Amino acid sequence: MRKDGIGCLSIGDIVVLKGKAKEGKTHALICFISALLKGEYLGLKAMKQNTKVLFTDTEQNPMNTAIFVKKVHAICGFPEDEDNPRFHAFNLRGDNPEARCTLISQAVKYFKPDVLVIDGVKDLIKGSNINDPESSGATVQFLMTLTHDFNIAVLTTLHENKSLNDSNLRGHIGSELANKSSECWQVKKYGEIFGTYQTECRNEPAEGFSFTFNVENLPVPAEHTIKKSIKQLKEQKMKEFFEQCLPEGVSLRFKDLRSKYMALADYSVTSAETHISEAYRLKFLLKDKKGDYLFNYN
Repeated sequence: MRKDGIGCLSIGDIVVLKGKAKEGKTHALICFISALLKGEYLGLKAMKQNTKVLFTDTEQNPMNTAIFVKKVHAICGFPEDEDNPRFHAFNLRGDNPEARCTLISQAVKYFKPDVLVIDGVKDLIKGSNINDPESSGATVQFLMTLTHDFNIAVLTTLHENKSLNDSNLRGHIGSELANKSSECWQVKKYGEIFGTYQTECRNEPAEGFSFTFNVENLPVPAEHTIKKSIKQLKEQKMKEFFEQCLPEGVSLRFKDLRSKYMALADYSVTSAETHISEAYRLKFLLKDKKGDYLFNYN
């Protein structure tokens, strides 16, 4: 897929779509899927003709999944009362995590999609504990194995942390996905507009897109009201990490701040030191009389 000539959602990659609860993740998925099936939508352009998509829903009830499918069909111009051979959807809400993984593997093997979309990766975790390192690692490895064995792209969703000032992916599963995914997209609601843009990307970053709803409650293009460069987004993420390291009233020596930042953000010593210097230059960090660092809450 391409957005304004820049590649994204490539075969063999894992892509994450994140956002707060009820902030538009499911409808952003409709936009991505519609672009893949229709050929182009909201500036997203499929690079392969007759792309096949497999959608698996672990979160919503079956009725909502059916509504999701109807919206995709409406945007793509497919008959709403007929299955399309390039788009298959399954509701796995009633299955346990192990069964979901098995069914997804079987469906991928049978339908041979180009893109697998999983709305709710957390529901694939054994024990449903998003903070369990072993289960989270196994779940991400499952996605990586699918991309490798079947030569597909995987697009999945995960909530951000609940704090309004924290846009990091939730739990240990979020940390694993942040490390293993090729790109991450964030959906944010601004009144009646839903802005969708990349927050992380290993390659050249793609421009975001935005949508609103028409009278039929279908996502349609809207003016992108808030655009942030990858540099701005990286600075925002860095600021959020330092804010977590340094709550109000807390100051740390350089070595202690470096260690805490490394553990939280999963960065190397060199990267952490570079970020501390950059955050101080940007005035995200201040120094007290002892030379210890504190976060600038003003």
